[in-house]
Amino acid sequence: MYELACRSIGVDLAVLPYSPASNTDRWLLKLHGCVSHPDDIVLTREHYMRYQTRRSALSGIVQSLLITRHMLFVGFSLRDDNFHRIVDVRAFTEYCECDRPYFLGGSAVGTNGR
Repeated sequence: MYELACRSIGVDLAVLPYSPASNTDRWLLKLHGCVSHPDDIVLTREHYMRYQTRRSALSGIVQSLLITRHMLFVGFSLRDDNFHRIVDVRAFTEYCECDRPYFLGGSAVGTNGR
């Protein structure tokens, strides 16, 4: 929906990995695929197990952005193992000296794990 809303008001948006754009600072990362690319959708246990192999570049983008930007995660489960691997808060505490929370589905998760 964010993608459609941006398009409807003429706002440039890079949709990664499908439509990268260098002329915008707005990114939409489709980490688990997109309905317009059904072969890329992560649905089954097998897909989740192969996630890191197939999507390591996108995971790296998220890890880099977590250090420097605020991010909003939409449409995932807090039980998602891949999400926890990417957003392992303990791994970022040595790079980010702040105790800035990440807001996930309305709940704040700070660097202390609460």
